[in-house]
Parts: sequence; structure tokens; C-alpha cells
Amino acid sequence: MVKMKDLLILKIGGSVITDKFSKTPKINPENLERISKEIALAYNPEKMSLILVHGVGSYGHVIVNRTGIDKGIKNKEQLKAFAETQRLQNELNCIVTKYLIDAGLPAIPCQASAFAVMNSGRLVHMDTATIEGFLEIGMIPVLYGVPAYDKAQKCSILSGDQIAPYLASKLNARKIIHATNVDGVFTSDPNKNPDAK
Repeated sequence: MVKMKDLLILKIGGSVITDKFSKTPKINPENLERISKEIALAYNPEKMSLILVHGVGSYGHVIVNRTGIDKGIKNKEQLKAFAETQRLQNELNCIVTKYLIDAGLPAIPCQASAFAVMNSGRLVHMDTATIEGFLEIGMIPVLYGVPAYDKAQKCSILSGDQIAPYLASKLNARKIIHATNVDGVFTSDPNKNPDAK
């Protein structure tokens, strides 16, 4: 376990930084710029370490829903979809880190699927040595949900909702903060259900 200042993990939903309902990959530049500046204002490298995990919205959901790679690889066409989904999500990660760097933050892109192993859709191992090293030298690792190698089904989705708690447990994070496109925690999606509490 890494010994460092208070570690915070910030999980930003894909619907905040992209147009999740676009049929093609599309960022939300206004939100990305605003959020990057807000993080820069709040970040104090003397007192904290920070890991950022973001969702992928329109950079992943469309192709995954169309090809079914989240349920495993059954043919060669899905292998190409696996690769293309990874490429698109790498692209988004580079865009996100550019906004963070432009706001003055030492953000570094990190492809979680390069050092993670899944089994039947669950994260069973992630080598955290690189993440720990980045934190120790003062970087902000920026990870994201991504299709990953799965021992049982060849491919499954390593979501940010699995990455954040795994890293929090392994690295003894003080807190995980979830940033979403709704104000609070609801019984159902308030964008779809006006009776959500």
C-alpha cells in the first residue's frame, strides 16, 4: 500500500463530459473546461493526492450496445469492435487530460485495461504499481471505464464504478467522490422519472 498524503478518488460520469445520447463520439467542451478549472482550484498537492476516473458516454456506449462485446467475444467482428472501442476511449482520455493539463494540473492518461484482469465481468486483479508511482511523484492518474481482457469471456467492461472502489481499497483512499449529471442520489433517474426522490 502506498504511503502518501490523503488520497481522494474523483469519479466523473460519462454523461457529464460527453453527449451520452449522441450516435457518434461527442464531448461536452463547456463541462470539461468548467470541471477542469474547478478541480484545479480545489487541488492542493501539498495536502492531497488525487486519482481521477471518468466515464466514456458516447465514446463507448453506442459501439458496445451495437456489438455486445460487454457479454464476451464470440466472433472476429467483435475483436475489431473491442479494438475500436479501446481506441475511441483512449482518444477521450487524451482529450480529458488535455483539458486538465490546460487548467494547470499534472494529469497523466492511464489505460486501466493495460494492467487489469477481469473474470466473468468482475475485476479480479489490477497491478497498481504504476498508479502508486505516479502518485508518489505528484502526478494525477486519469483512468476510465474500458473494455478489458476477461478470463472467462475474452472481453467485458471494466467500468469506472469497479475501478474507483478497487483503487480506494488497494491504496487506502480517504474518500471517493462521484460527480454525475444530476444533483444528488436518487431512487431512479430523475431525467427519466419525474417522481424520483
